[in-house]
Amino acid sequence: MAVTIKLPDWFTAAGYKLPAKFPMSLRKDGYAKSFNNQMKWVCGCISPREAVARLHARIKAGDFDRKQPLMLKATEPDGQQVVTVKELSNLYMGWLRQRIETKKPRPFKARTYEDYRLAIQLFNDTRWTDGGGNSDRLANQPAVKLGPAQFAAYASRIPGQSPYTRDRYIAPIVAMYKWGVENDHLPHPVKMGSDMKKTSKDERRDSRANIQKEFSRDEVRKLVTAAADKPLWISMVLLGLNAGFHNADLGALPREVVELDRRVIEFRRGKKGRAYRKAPLWRETIDALRSYRRPEPGDKRFLKRPDVYGPCFEKHGDLFFLTTFAMPLSRACEERSERGTLLSANRVDAAAGEFYKLMKAADVHSVGRGLSGLRTTFRTLAEGMPVKDDDAINLIMGHTDRHISAEYVERFPEAKLYAVVDHVWRELFEGWTSELPTQVPAAAADPAAVPS
Repeated sequence: MAVTIKLPDWFTAAGYKLPAKFPMSLRKDGYAKSFNNQMKWVCGCISPREAVARLHARIKAGDFDRKQPLMLKATEPDGQQVVTVKELSNLYMGWLRQRIETKKPRPFKARTYEDYRLAIQLFNDTRWTDGGGNSDRLANQPAVKLGPAQFAAYASRIPGQSPYTRDRYIAPIVAMYKWGVENDHLPHPVKMGSDMKKTSKDERRDSRANIQKEFSRDEVRKLVTAAADKPLWISMVLLGLNAGFHNADLGALPREVVELDRRVIEFRRGKKGRAYRKAPLWRETIDALRSYRRPEPGDKRFLKRPDVYGPCFEKHGDLFFLTTFAMPLSRACEERSERGTLLSANRVDAAAGEFYKLMKAADVHSVGRGLSGLRTTFRTLAEGMPVKDDDAINLIMGHTDRHISAEYVERFPEAKLYAVVDHVWRELFEGWTSELPTQVPAAAADPAAVPS
């Protein structure tokens, strides 16, 4: 029976023709043919007769999973394969998931994967209307055929006006196309136009000009006073001021690296390059860490639900800080399919919520400031040393040293590290008449809960 089909504009514009009779039907995502009562999808960029011949050949050879739709590559008239934006996106995201699991060729964080997923999803969902008034999603367009106008349509849909937000949505698309060219999924690079360029350093610096992240001396003292009776709060504040810790550092701090007897935290920071980090601790910081008691499996509230909280302690038992539900203060919450494929990853940041409550209690809250402002305060005060020591500051903050000479340094003089933290302490607390919270509260629990 003959089937009358209205051809899509991109099909006729490319010079393809369709016979009056052919054993396929047009669906939303292309042409399809029924086989064993299942619709097997066939891209319409090749002739339908050739598509059916390929379909039958692959069915006869049995080289496809019968439980999954059959995807056939489209071709241009010269035989070059055409990859749609949707196909390129799926290939690229699959490669990123592989990087997360294997950590090769370089590690890739699940939280960064979520940023990429949101950007690429927005790119696929962007609709483009041509001069003839025909509208379609970019996901259905050949990836190599897109031009500056289509990318400009995507750039106009990026939410927010912050330069950092724009970069977070532009970088994944640029990276995806670069990866497509490098891995022969695209025959040549694509012109994206000026709207897809990353913001300049001047734009990013100007966006921060009106946002003060640093805490003044008076504000720091208000924070310390408000947090004095809460071990978690005072530990967060003093680690941020003493060693430049922020949300992710607190959430991933292992118990074994907190050596209170040696008055030091020494470990490798989980970032690109696995930067080495060593931070001497103030006496007040040591007392605050000793006063903190994290949830333990023997607590009464956890004994009632061992099936729920037992796996949490098994997975996160090596961390210094835990929430009341035995979870890290800052973590990526991953959603996976039944096969274990990563679907999405959202950051759950309890440290940010706790510090927000502390700022409100101390009456120092302002838009744009958070726990990372303590790290900014540490770095700003360290800059004012009479004889600044960048190497010591970088070692405390966990910054990667780019100098080749750093490869040959195996022991760094601790006197230089103490000089930095002592200078920051004097800038913040010298001459303060109020007593700092140096005593362990009477309610502090089992000292074995804190490594010593």
